[in-house]
Amino acid sequence: MILKAGCNTSALTLVSFLFFSDFEVSAQTQPTEANQAVEKVVVLGERNEYSGSREVLAGKIVLGRAWLDRSAASTVAEALRRESSVSVNAGGKISLKGLAGYTQILLDGQVASGSINPLQMDPALIERVEIIHSASADSGAFGLAGTINVVTRNRRKALPKQLNLNGGSDGHGNRAGVNLQGGWREDTGTIFNITGSATSSQSELAGDAIWNWLDAIDTNVGSVESTVNKAASQQFSLSPSMTWKLTPNDELQLNASVSAVVDKYHNQSHLIKGPTLDNGGSRPQATQLVDENKTNYVSLDTQWRHKLVNEGTSTIRIDFTQERIEQNRDANTTWTSNLFNQLGVAETSVKNYLKGRWLVAMPNREGHRLQFALSSDIFLQKQNQSTMINRVLADGDWLGSYRADLWSWNSAAWVQDNWKVSETLDLKLGWRQEHRTNRWKSAEIQSKVGANLSAPSLNLAWKLDPEGERTITLGLARSFSNIGPAMLNPRPSIAGTSLCTSNEKCGTNDPNQADRAGNPALKYESGWGLDGSLERQFGEASQWNLRGYYRWIKDGFAWITQRENVAWAHSPRWVTRPMNVGSANAFGITLGVDTELSDWMDNAPEVNINSSLQWNHSNLSTIPGPDNRIEGQQPWSGRLGLSYKPEGKPLEIQVDLLLNPAQWWQASRDTRIYTATHKEMSAKAIWTFSPQQKLILSLQNMLSAQSKTLTLYTADRVMQKLATQRARTYLSLRFETQFE
Repeated sequence: MILKAGCNTSALTLVSFLFFSDFEVSAQTQPTEANQAVEKVVVLGERNEYSGSREVLAGKIVLGRAWLDRSAASTVAEALRRESSVSVNAGGKISLKGLAGYTQILLDGQVASGSINPLQMDPALIERVEIIHSASADSGAFGLAGTINVVTRNRRKALPKQLNLNGGSDGHGNRAGVNLQGGWREDTGTIFNITGSATSSQSELAGDAIWNWLDAIDTNVGSVESTVNKAASQQFSLSPSMTWKLTPNDELQLNASVSAVVDKYHNQSHLIKGPTLDNGGSRPQATQLVDENKTNYVSLDTQWRHKLVNEGTSTIRIDFTQERIEQNRDANTTWTSNLFNQLGVAETSVKNYLKGRWLVAMPNREGHRLQFALSSDIFLQKQNQSTMINRVLADGDWLGSYRADLWSWNSAAWVQDNWKVSETLDLKLGWRQEHRTNRWKSAEIQSKVGANLSAPSLNLAWKLDPEGERTITLGLARSFSNIGPAMLNPRPSIAGTSLCTSNEKCGTNDPNQADRAGNPALKYESGWGLDGSLERQFGEASQWNLRGYYRWIKDGFAWITQRENVAWAHSPRWVTRPMNVGSANAFGITLGVDTELSDWMDNAPEVNINSSLQWNHSNLSTIPGPDNRIEGQQPWSGRLGLSYKPEGKPLEIQVDLLLNPAQWWQASRDTRIYTATHKEMSAKAIWTFSPQQKLILSLQNMLSAQSKTLTLYTADRVMQKLATQRARTYLSLRFETQFE
């Protein structure tokens, strides 16, 4: 207790010193070119245009064009790895507060339809990225950990004519892609823009899996398998748009988008040694699983924008999207006893989205900028599925061919006041009300869930001095986790490599080859969140920030794997399904520092140091501890980034280090998972030939470290699985050029 109190006192003393003391740093009489280019953190009231730097506003952090350009990244996710308030897990996934499943990802303020992943978009196509650690009425009711909103470039202006080429390989996989954009403005004021992209990739990842089953007398009956995972993907998209100036105050915009995606996954494992059915065990000699997904996507978006007096606007937006998906799965298993099992699943689905929104931003009145909006969206999906077991069409209520309809209707109304109380205080007050209905229906089964959701929010940014060098932000809001209609589907998706003993009934499986099913009784997960931060600038181009959060979560849900008596088999099976797991708490702190060496010494080289340290904790009330955290959350992580520009050369070198320590995680009462320490190092060299041309050479995963995971299952019998995957250094090249 004495040691703990001493640590807390020391930490508080350090933070107080950093925040309230004036740093004595040396500065050059004439600022260097690097110092002039570095943008400061500025706290301003809510507005439509941003300076392009990193800005801290009430309720959000805005990363603009200048910040994205400096990152020299090929994807938004890669750029965000250098933002201190963002978490990066051992698999490279971006989230807030280490909670990937609770982080809402938006594209232009809406959930992206189809196969679009906003975090994988080229930063050249992006105007800014908004990081909302709390919640606000305009960002939606979902995202308990926060929201990352990716905003595409403003198509009410002509886009710059730009071409980016990407390519890379690690010897066992490669990727190539092209992204382009361009715009023209006619004398009549009509603007035509177009963006497009095409990518092709393939990869191969090898590993080992060591299985140990322990029977009642603790006899080890383990086995060893080699695994190979192959993936290939081809994607194409094209998005033209036109904007007409109807009157001096009225503007009409038409956006269209088409895309096609083909993904193919080939996973196989081979028994190296261990028991099989011949000698009383249960491991197969070989398994193979092939998934092929084809997606075609088309979208049409119409917006009418009317200017009101004093910067007010009224915007009506209608968006229609259709997505057609074909999925084919072919799985087979061979045992040394010559027993062969094959499962084939073919599924087609057509998804239709219709969204409408009316947003009014009232004129500025005495520091108040009032916004209100009404929105409604309808989702319809028709799904057809057929199952083949050992080349015979399955029948019966649970495994036979079926057709299902998925339907959801959501409506929302929200109001928000962006209130500039004074030159040093900005408030954002909001309330969002949503009604949501989800339904899943087939000939035999149907399920329906509805809810009314209320989400109040309060955010503020308070500058402690007129220059904005010391800033406090606070946020208090209620938010939820979304339930999609597919999560209500009670029909199972049979594990492809488990043994089926007849056309209708499937026999043994294990937790690593679990069936998947939905849960019609699932409740919406809700929570209150409190967020706060201290931002402190010092010197000419340096800043540090300290962030903290707390979440109170009710009816939390997670994907749980457990043994169940099911209708589609004659014996209990392992099934993974979403389940409410009771209440939860989550809290943590983050310390980030971004500094230029020139702020500390005279005649210093152009070196930037960007680092962060995160500590997170959570616990679930219905899962025994220790380590009963929310899925995916890491106890702590550290990141260090260095940038160096040699004097007189058009070159910049960036090096990034990431550390995620070893950890145990209690996934459920019967499942405990250990993940080994993960260290990652990447480097980047950026040649700037001119303001219009840039060449970027990147090395990722330079340590070529193996990833190891140990999983313990304790239901009925105890099973232990140690999985190892080998990674290689990835080399990539990117060329950017603008034509004007």
